[in-house]
Amino acid sequence: MLEVWLTVCVLILASYILLIGMLSIGVKNMEVFQPVEFEEIKAFSIVVAFRDECENLPALLESISKLNYPKAAFELILVNDFSSDTSVSIVQHFIENHPEICIQLLNNDLETLSPKKQAIKKAVNYARYEWILTTDADCVLKKNHLKVLNSFLVQNSCTMVAMPVIFKTDNSLLDQFQQFDLLSLMGATQGSFQWRVPILCNGANLCFNKKNFVEVNGYEGNDNIASGDDIFLMEKFLALDNRTVSYLKSEAVIVFTQAQNSLKSFVQQRIRWAAKTTALKKTTAKFIGLTVFVTNLLLCVVLFLPSISVKIVLGSWLLKMTIDYILLKQVSKFYKYPIKLPLYVLFSFVYPFYVSFIAFLSLKTGYVWKGRYFLR
Repeated sequence: MLEVWLTVCVLILASYILLIGMLSIGVKNMEVFQPVEFEEIKAFSIVVAFRDECENLPALLESISKLNYPKAAFELILVNDFSSDTSVSIVQHFIENHPEICIQLLNNDLETLSPKKQAIKKAVNYARYEWILTTDADCVLKKNHLKVLNSFLVQNSCTMVAMPVIFKTDNSLLDQFQQFDLLSLMGATQGSFQWRVPILCNGANLCFNKKNFVEVNGYEGNDNIASGDDIFLMEKFLALDNRTVSYLKSEAVIVFTQAQNSLKSFVQQRIRWAAKTTALKKTTAKFIGLTVFVTNLLLCVVLFLPSISVKIVLGSWLLKMTIDYILLKQVSKFYKYPIKLPLYVLFSFVYPFYVSFIAFLSLKTGYVWKGRYFLR
């Protein structure tokens, strides 16, 4: 029985090492996009759904006002999702002080199982332009974001473009852990795109064609799931034509977003992210998610099995830590985020328990987000 168990463990760990190794190669081989000046100017509708974001909206709006792009070639559509704070007045004040920017302030129509998807869908219906750029109220855009995105769209035949996201962090352990976690997700995103089997994207920095959004019926079919406005839509665009779903790797289009400020909100956010996994249609995404979960669960389990030698336990953990470090190192080069080895070692011991804990919670419980309770 022990031999069978060890064989299973070896196969699981080998699959994980192969998977992360492939993603690392993908990240390394993905070239940074070099923009070129073009006379052709694409027009963008920037869409932001917000709910009680009075603390974050000023920074986002300020960054949009400073975009290095013709003001006549983009608009801003903000959808108020039943905010109870001063968010709306902040937006109204911004509109009054920036008449040079076309801004639409809409209200979400009704409470639904997926309010963010409902808000984005409404914004798309009101959008005047061909290209929709979604971001979040707690984000900040760089000044050349639209300029570089325009260059990419002119040079490539695209229906959807995924782009990088990173946290604005301080030196707290919670912030640092969230950054490491997000870097691993960004590594999986870039690596899978490079191998032409995209498994992740982030709605905080996602661009898609309005006509194609209508063609795939938007969020129809998954609008009963609260999260996943990004990944479910990407699956539909991939089914439409996987050759036109691309990743734009450029420092100029990195979007900075806020890390969660408490352990409770962090856990709720990660449950929200994980809850949509079982509803994914792509076999590749499910396989990768299952491999990561089973590997992390395995490392937790072997610590409590007296029949497994200490050498095997330590060897398994060290192998995983090594291959994960290779991936994170590749990703961190692009983001210019230094990997501090002592912190990495600490987080590597925490991570398997964290992944297993979040996975189990996402399968059996709902979560609270923006003051609402959602079923999984």
